[in-house]
Amino acid sequence: MGSPQALTREEFQFFKHPLYPRRFALALFFALILFPLIAAALAAGTVVLVAPLFALLFWMSGRVLYATFMGHSILVSDLNYARIHGIGEELKARIGYEKKVDIFVYEQGRFNTSLYKFLFYRRAVFLNSELLESGVTEDELRWLIGRFIGYLRARREAGFWGWTIDAAGKLLIFNLFLAPYERALVYTGDRVALGVIGGDISSAVSAMQKLFVGRQLGYSVNPSGIVAQHRMVKGTFFGFLARVPIAFPHMTSRYVDLIGFAKRWYGAQFQRFDAANPGLPGDLERLMALPNAGLVTGGNPIGGPLIAAAATVALLTLFTMKVVAPQVHHPVSLNSMYPWATINTPSQGGTTTTTTRTTSTTGGATGAGAATNDGTQAQPYTSQDGGYSVMFPGTPQESSTPLPLGASGSTTLYRAVYVDGNVTYLVAYCDYPLGFLGFDAQTTLGNIRDKFVSSQVGDLTSDDTLDANGVPGRAFTVNGLDGTSFSVRDYLKGLRLYEVIVTAANGAKADGADSFLNSFQMQ
Repeated sequence: MGSPQALTREEFQFFKHPLYPRRFALALFFALILFPLIAAALAAGTVVLVAPLFALLFWMSGRVLYATFMGHSILVSDLNYARIHGIGEELKARIGYEKKVDIFVYEQGRFNTSLYKFLFYRRAVFLNSELLESGVTEDELRWLIGRFIGYLRARREAGFWGWTIDAAGKLLIFNLFLAPYERALVYTGDRVALGVIGGDISSAVSAMQKLFVGRQLGYSVNPSGIVAQHRMVKGTFFGFLARVPIAFPHMTSRYVDLIGFAKRWYGAQFQRFDAANPGLPGDLERLMALPNAGLVTGGNPIGGPLIAAAATVALLTLFTMKVVAPQVHHPVSLNSMYPWATINTPSQGGTTTTTTRTTSTTGGATGAGAATNDGTQAQPYTSQDGGYSVMFPGTPQESSTPLPLGASGSTTLYRAVYVDGNVTYLVAYCDYPLGFLGFDAQTTLGNIRDKFVSSQVGDLTSDDTLDANGVPGRAFTVNGLDGTSFSVRDYLKGLRLYEVIVTAANGAKADGADSFLNSFQMQ
């Protein structure tokens, strides 16, 4: 007798569950989002031999597990359970699955079957010994084994993209969105198995009822009761929560789906089943998923998920570069972003680089200024490049210093300083690169204040927010442990930070501090 003709691709499409295309697309989309991570991990792992090592460990664990089953179970072959072996080979040929599938028989007190996929090696179907006892028909066995082979054929049909989904599942990140695809594969395997037994829904349902309650009680189950159970759960919120995290549909869902599929496409076989089980509801097909859906046609939907995933990855990359990365870099260069961290006034020592700037000092141009500590009058000072003006007690010393910004490069800190005895008057400014600051203006100014206080090991004695014609600012005073007092005003105009500081050392009084601070204006 010749081998049965294998299902063609078009014939196999007939059995695909109507949810399969959309769930494949959903799973592929989320798998492709992770694909760059998978590729990077494989590439990086290959370089340091981590990926090959894990691959070897997985392969070895699969072989060890297979050897364990070989040592504790009975392998179905021509010598043991030849009838089951013949059924398995016939189903593989009929469904069109060429890879090796071993069948093991093991002893357990529960009527059940299971499928194991050994990584990089082989697949095995496990049959409980109760399946081989009397009371289980050959078509029931064919359906029980055929559903696994149908599942494997459906997975093979997905090709490389199915492997991508499977690889993403190992990461456990988006499994909530990958599990629906697995459930669609299980539904498809059930339908394929029904097809290879000629649509004999009575045998398939009988096998499923034995999966519910065991071989001896399976005949006592009323199909109408199972359908009623499914009706109680279908569409409910808690039923949804119970289904979402698992890769297998509820058995009642599979039961109803198989009967509804038979009713639509295997009319004669369903009529015999219906006659033997009176009381089945007339709206049975409405309880299926997508009750009005037609047959699945065409190949797997790949283009849409590819485009959507590429666009999502591109947007996430752009968001990371423009928003996340600057905020990640920000804490790294936190110390270097504050100009006063590199400010050394002449009275404090240090090295500065003096540069020629476009500035002007005009005696009496704007009227008399405030008196300084030595009784002289303050004079107006304007920085055209800095875009500000202020009333200095005298001609300030100008300097510029490179300010490192960590991974964001560097900027230049410009300063104008005038020392009047133990009192120092200073204006500093710098321009930060786009995206460096990362926070809103007042948060940034608050961070600058906190860093200033901690650097001086002092106490914050006052703190107020400012608004200089729409430019956010901060005014605060600090008393250092060594008796030095600081009066500070910071302004953040776009990406430019201004700092106006009066420092009084050795208990000196800065009588002109308020006048100096109040005279600062931005152009």
